[in-house]
Amino acid sequence: MSTLLASALLTVTHALCDLPEVACSLADVPAHLQVFVNAPITLSQPFRLHNLPYPAKIAGSERAALRGSGRLIDIVSATVTITNLVIAGDGRGDEAYAEPEDGCANSGLVRVRDGQLTLASSVIEGGAAPGNGGGICAENSELRVEGSAIRINRARYHGGGIAAYRSSVILSNVVISANAGGGIAAFAGEIDADGFLVTANKYYGIYIAESIRPHQLVSGTIAANGLAGLVAREAGAYLRHVLVKQNGAYGVKVGHQASAQLNHVTIRNHRVGLYVDDFSASVNLFGVWLRENEMNCLGEAIYPTFSVSDDRSCVGLFPLRFRAYGDAPSCKSWLASAIPAPLCLSTADAQYGGRCAIGALACQ
Repeated sequence: MSTLLASALLTVTHALCDLPEVACSLADVPAHLQVFVNAPITLSQPFRLHNLPYPAKIAGSERAALRGSGRLIDIVSATVTITNLVIAGDGRGDEAYAEPEDGCANSGLVRVRDGQLTLASSVIEGGAAPGNGGGICAENSELRVEGSAIRINRARYHGGGIAAYRSSVILSNVVISANAGGGIAAFAGEIDADGFLVTANKYYGIYIAESIRPHQLVSGTIAANGLAGLVAREAGAYLRHVLVKQNGAYGVKVGHQASAQLNHVTIRNHRVGLYVDDFSASVNLFGVWLRENEMNCLGEAIYPTFSVSDDRSCVGLFPLRFRAYGDAPSCKSWLASAIPAPLCLSTADAQYGGRCAIGALACQ
């Protein structure tokens, strides 16, 4: 490494740039760090990019890969772009003890704090976190993932693939698959996804919580995840042109103080297709198809705030089991007998006090 480059990279460790398989340079105008990986290499310590006054770019050749145990890339107060690179862990690194509230302190392969990371045409796999974020963990940051796969990572608590805290996550043409600890989890931040496949993740596909701005999920599929496709708690979700199918127990679970707007969404082949937790939750349906679910469930509420702006939304909304005054069956009891008549929620039903009544209307 040249003296000029070494003096400029004040807080960049030499673990990567000193290897023969890596070329590093510092461009003058505009000043930025360029790292080119031209072969598979194994790191014995993380490559740290901290407090950089200029953007950094890490790019790989067709066969390039960074491999190792634990965390491989650590970004703090820096803007970094990673392209055409496989970042692969060996599945080890989650043996230490961590608390679920630790955020990204005990995360997996890639961590970004107070910075910006763009990941394009790359693969993140084999990460293991004793805490959250087995593949990628973002904290107070902006994370962009484009044309990439986040797969076969695991976390002990949240976000086997991706965990985000007070961060903006932008996904475009992304596959998040086969991660243990969930596909992606976002806390007090936001997800904007356009073109995504979230599948075969253990526990849940997407988990959102404690957010002010609604998460935008457009043109994607959430399928075959372990417990649930989408779980929202104290957060809002907007889904448009999304297929939710064949997840474990729940398709879409709208929890306490959460809301969901579903626009041309299909939810099918679940034990519970649509689950609304309590009266603090709200759901708006437009052109929604609920098909071949064992039940669609209003949870513990008498009637949640539940509006339907398109009569087609009632198609397939049965059998519906709910808890109301008296001895009506509860969603908590899987053995409760099915209500004989098909039940629909429709704008034709009587509405009062902000609540939508349930009428025994035949679905057309």
